[in-house]
Amino acid sequence: MVAFKYLVWPLLGTPVTALPSNLVPREALVPPPEPVDLTPACWKNLSCSFHEIEDMNMDTRLEFVRYMQAVHFGKLNSANQFRPIEGVITFFIDENLGSPGSWVSYVDAGIVEAIQRGGAIALDLGTFDGGNPGSPKWNTFLTEMKNGELDDRNVSEADGTINVKANTCRAMVGP
Repeated sequence: MVAFKYLVWPLLGTPVTALPSNLVPREALVPPPEPVDLTPACWKNLSCSFHEIEDMNMDTRLEFVRYMQAVHFGKLNSANQFRPIEGVITFFIDENLGSPGSWVSYVDAGIVEAIQRGGAIALDLGTFDGGNPGSPKWNTFLTEMKNGELDDRNVSEADGTINVKANTCRAMVGP
């Protein structure tokens, strides 16, 4: 600042000791970097394999179910249909159950995979059901929800129970 002060002083007639308040520092003019989207690609297009889902810990799996509801299933009038699934996963978290590779993890992964695949088919994001017998049933349920054919929540819940049973059987037999 000393060199600036003595170089400018003769030109302005007074010494400069501070920058004027209306000047903005250069670094404030540089825009912040764009946020990085760390959402896995298979979440975005509903294409996670059974093994990708089974490899998720229960916290991540719960986040995935909530993501599907918030981002995708509103288009199917089903953004709130999976609270019971959330509750089961939350129970697993609370009780420290369901680590990847366990029986609980396999069963739950089969259920989540079927919901995801059924949703992807209902949203026209593909036709692959992953070989999961619950996927076509979730597709039917979610398509009927999208079309407004299931106004009765009790019917929706009963249909969901059937799908959970089908997915549990798949997990017991294996992918």
